[in-house]
Amino acid sequence: TAGAMGGTGEPPSPPVLLDPCRPFVGMPTEEAEWIRELRRAGKQRGRGGFGGRGGRASRRRAPRRTPEEREAIRNRTPEDIERIRSERAAKRAAAQASE
Repeated sequence: TAGAMGGTGEPPSPPVLLDPCRPFVGMPTEEAEWIRELRRAGKQRGRGGFGGRGGRASRRRAPRRTPEEREAIRNRTPEDIERIRSERAAKRAAAQASE
């Protein structure tokens, strides 16, 4: 007998994956010329567009600080931090005064 939710008591079967994927109804079978041109232009630029070598991995930045710099930052005293903040505030004030 079926359960309260109408199930059969067996776990659901996994979805059927179509390989190669089938196009949906109304999907063009060939790529339009303007799309092909944009994709090629994107590949030639090296980034952006529809592919090429400009993926997320190529935009990763190198670490901004060396381990020595991180250690120096960790070892700062409250007086050092206050001095740095006051220097930055003075620099901001000077920049605003010159505008």
